[in-house]
Amino acid sequence: MDFNRRKRFAMYGGALMTTVAFMAVMNGGAAGAASTDAVPAAAVTTTTAAGATTTTTVAPTTTAGPTTTAGPTTTTTVGVAQTTISGSGSNNNSCQQVVVPAAIPPAIQTVGIKFSTSGFPQPHKGQTITLSKTSITVTVSGDQLPAALFTEGEQVPATITGVISGSNTKEGTQSFSTSGSSTIHISGGKVQPLVGTSAIKNTTWHPSNSTGVVTFSEKSVKVVTTLTVGGSKITATLTCNPVGAAQFIALSAQGSAPPTTTATTAPASAVTVAAATTPTTVAAAAASTLPRTGASGVFLLIVGIAILDAGAALLVMTKRRTTRI
Repeated sequence: MDFNRRKRFAMYGGALMTTVAFMAVMNGGAAGAASTDAVPAAAVTTTTAAGATTTTTVAPTTTAGPTTTAGPTTTTTVGVAQTTISGSGSNNNSCQQVVVPAAIPPAIQTVGIKFSTSGFPQPHKGQTITLSKTSITVTVSGDQLPAALFTEGEQVPATITGVISGSNTKEGTQSFSTSGSSTIHISGGKVQPLVGTSAIKNTTWHPSNSTGVVTFSEKSVKVVTTLTVGGSKITATLTCNPVGAAQFIALSAQGSAPPTTTATTAPASAVTVAAATTPTTVAAAAASTLPRTGASGVFLLIVGIAILDAGAALLVMTKRRTTRI
């Protein structure tokens, strides 16, 4: 009777200990699962009432953290922005002068020519180039014009034609035509240089490629001027070519705008008068201002007209006196 009671007590006690051990294992596993740190495997030993030993190994549970993936890398290259640039260039031209009526032979004169313009785009990158706000300024000396034959503020009309050259362009050259006038100014009893500025229409150019610099320069200019003296019209035509480089603007293909080379210095001014047989050169004083043309063919023509008028008046007076006698 006592033996059976002890046996039942041992069985109930073993079962209770097994239950407690199982709950401890489960709680330990849950605690391990809540941890993100690596935990070595733990061994739990359970002894039953019958003396058998059971070993249970509980492996630690590791929770992986969030994973971040780097996105692709993008590189952006900022190019040179296209813009509008301005340019100008002056040149002393060698001009052939022809006067009508042909009272004097042709002559060579030095005349100042200046071009100003705006160019777009810079850099051109092979795209169409537009020259806008283009103008031409012509300066002719008035040193040899007799001030007594002109009035202050008198207008001298002119027609101007010419050719502009564009390097590295499909067009190569383009012609232009414009008109304008210069104003007579008298100071100290002398006619001041005649200066006239005229606008030129916009022009478009197509670069030959997207790698070469495009440079614009004067190729030739013709100026036709009309004066009225003593009721007679005098037309003077100047056919001009630049002396040396005559660039006034340049646009690069990809980088910044290159500088332009402009020739603004001319040799001593002179007028060459063509004679019947051998050309005769009459040297004038060195030019101190831009430009100086030396002896003026217009002045000689004016003097000739004055002499003819005086001779005609003397003939009329002589004829009247003869009739009275």
